[in-house]
Amino acid sequence: MFQHFKKHQKRRQKYSILRLFHSGDFLLPALALLLSTGAAAQTFTQQTSTDNPFHFFVNPFEGVDIGDDASPAFVDIDNDGDLDAFCGEYNDNIHFFQNTGTNISPNFVEVVGPNNPLNSANGKGGYRYTVSFVDIDGDGDQDAFVGNDGNADISYYKNFGNANFPFFVQQIGANNPFDGETYTEPFPAFVDIDNDGDQDVFVGAYNGEMKYYLNTGNSMNPVFTRQPAAASPLNGVGSAYFETKPAFVDLDNDGDQDAIICTFGSILYYLNTGTPANAVFTEQLLGNNPFYYPQMERALVPAFADTDNDGDLDLMVGDKDGHIIFYKNTGNVAASNFLRYRADVNANSSPAFVDIDGDGDQDMFCGNYNSPNGPYGYIYYFENTGTNASPAYLPRYGTDNPLEGQEFIGRSYPSFVDIDNDGDMDAFIGDNTGTFFYYKNTGNAANPVFVEQMGAANPLDGFDVSADSSPAFADMDNDGDFDLFSGNLFGTFLYYKNTGTAANPVFVQQMGAANPLDGVDIGIASKIALADLDNDSDLDAMLGNVDGFFFYYKNTGTNAAPVFTEQLGADNPLDGVQIELLAAPAFVDVDNDNDPDFFTGGLSGNLFYFKNTTLLPVELAGFNATKKQGEAMLYWQTASEKNNEGFEIQYSINGKNWRRIGFVNGSGDYFGTKDYEYIHQNPQPGINYYRLKQLDFNGHFEYSKTVSLYFY
Repeated sequence: MFQHFKKHQKRRQKYSILRLFHSGDFLLPALALLLSTGAAAQTFTQQTSTDNPFHFFVNPFEGVDIGDDASPAFVDIDNDGDLDAFCGEYNDNIHFFQNTGTNISPNFVEVVGPNNPLNSANGKGGYRYTVSFVDIDGDGDQDAFVGNDGNADISYYKNFGNANFPFFVQQIGANNPFDGETYTEPFPAFVDIDNDGDQDVFVGAYNGEMKYYLNTGNSMNPVFTRQPAAASPLNGVGSAYFETKPAFVDLDNDGDQDAIICTFGSILYYLNTGTPANAVFTEQLLGNNPFYYPQMERALVPAFADTDNDGDLDLMVGDKDGHIIFYKNTGNVAASNFLRYRADVNANSSPAFVDIDGDGDQDMFCGNYNSPNGPYGYIYYFENTGTNASPAYLPRYGTDNPLEGQEFIGRSYPSFVDIDNDGDMDAFIGDNTGTFFYYKNTGNAANPVFVEQMGAANPLDGFDVSADSSPAFADMDNDGDFDLFSGNLFGTFLYYKNTGTAANPVFVQQMGAANPLDGVDIGIASKIALADLDNDSDLDAMLGNVDGFFFYYKNTGTNAAPVFTEQLGADNPLDGVQIELLAAPAFVDVDNDNDPDFFTGGLSGNLFYFKNTTLLPVELAGFNATKKQGEAMLYWQTASEKNNEGFEIQYSINGKNWRRIGFVNGSGDYFGTKDYEYIHQNPQPGINYYRLKQLDFNGHFEYSKTVSLYFY
């Protein structure tokens, strides 16, 4: 069968063209049908790491899980020119990861036992260890300070070795400059805040307080003197938060130290608008905060390091769950721009694909659970800054997200459809309440402006699926307007037929046999995505549930009268796939190869990608038409053929009703390019439509794209 050589051009007709996007629903342009009866279902192959377009960079700590409360720190502990890593955790341990790669491509390998330079700090009791490195005695090697929440103190491990071979020995009593001080969740951050040549220290804590210690000694013999709150340049900062963990770097390359403070669920950025000797910290919000992310993990701990040796600092953040999250600096030393290594919406990701900016490629909105303000559903927006064949997604916040600020009860489920037939995409969003929120696009196809419609202005006003409404729109009865399916908390599916028009919808719930999914029950938290998975010109259904499984219901009816029949085992292209809990399926042609690819969200908030790797026996390299002396000249080329009987040439004057006008024999099995042509001698005045019906010897067939010529 053909692998189509060109993506269907975007069309705005809503009556004859059944293409829309609910969580990436991949539907059918009526003028470019893909496959007809007899074709096999699709094959999907999971893509991981950076082969997933929502996995932007390789995280050097991908897959590392140290338990709880990861607290990373980076230092070239063996003086080999690359950065090694240490990481505290909830249990009384500090893990050591030696960099066995390079300063450009790090490879961190955990080293345990006596080969861990801080092995002597482990097993000392207490819990929630943090670690910080600084040459506190000016002898040219790195010393270590270990915070211990359980013991409410900071221990000092002096390096009696050297820069190449560290040897840490705990110092007690007066030899520890923090002797006698007590803390809750202590995290020391060292910085020369007054530019006098020695290291001062700020200590973050659970209650948000940050204690400031001025070094009244010198760079070789520190004496840390606690300063009153009013004397601290960070006075009041963090008081409204929990679990403050500070870090200091010159982020804007102006010669003074800026402050980055991790808290319970966010990263705050304070620009130093003072001088190197007299710091004045000013908080930067939203777009001015390069670390802004609407909702982050808990118990965040920052660590800056140039992990790729490109001259600017990247950020590693430890979290409550024991993971280390990578933020790559895609800017430079003077203008930092931090991008989280993969799209992650915190919890319960529910993707929806749509070309929201009218540039011909698919952007993505994603519902979640846990907004910036609490346990609400937030809508993330990822703009495709690449192409329709090579997507490159970037998160957009604030005014760059057309649904910024909208929050929903519990989990949120976005869906997009041109419900008023005005040529742009409107938004419907379900949530835990079981109702539907309607946002009319009062802008246009390239610059959306979403305005919530209430009461009678919402065509789904008063509809209630009990809980977890997850809308999916499609023209299920082939009447030129959009109908609605919705999953719910109880694992069933409700169907609402549009008895109005494409511009003025009127939805009426269909019960019993009038609901094509009547009686289907997949457990809890049902979701639906629609696509032509068997290429027979009607829509099939892929269903997801709370356990993370996918159920395939093939449409054995027609595009006007669907009949869904469950397919089991090998007949389900996602049989046996279970990524994680709370599956949220979506289809979209993300690589512009004219077949539907598959994405799913889940409990973790990540996005999982399954590329459509279906291999078709006949690969069409081109199909076009030209006029010559009043005749239509059709040309096409195949890149390879297998079992190809030939090509039926089909003709239409309206793009809907087709008839055969000729046949050209194929080449059976042929490897290499092959050219074909056909002459239509009697085209009619007006638009003339042409397509190919390629037939295999075994009876399978497929339609090409449609081409057209206008004759006077």
